[in-house]
Amino acid sequence: MVAALRVVDHAVLGDNHDMFRPLEDIRPDIVVLGHDQHFNSEELEEKIRDRGINAEVVRVTAYERCNTCSTGTIVKLIREKQ
Repeated sequence: MVAALRVVDHAVLGDNHDMFRPLEDIRPDIVVLGHDQHFNSEELEEKIRDRGINAEVVRVTAYERCNTCSTGTIVKLIREKQ
């Protein structure tokens, strides 16, 4: 669903056993955490660096409500249009 969105260049599913594996494959410069992701940014950045990934971890703090801000809402809207 996410990959089908026009604004998305590339979407990757997480790994069930190792949440850092996709990051090792992608090797991003920046990892963005949502406002509702309950990770300590500094600890996460340290763990990522331990894996040899030189990425900055940033958190999105502002949150605007909109009709398509959540995957669940997007799925619901698509189902309603079918």
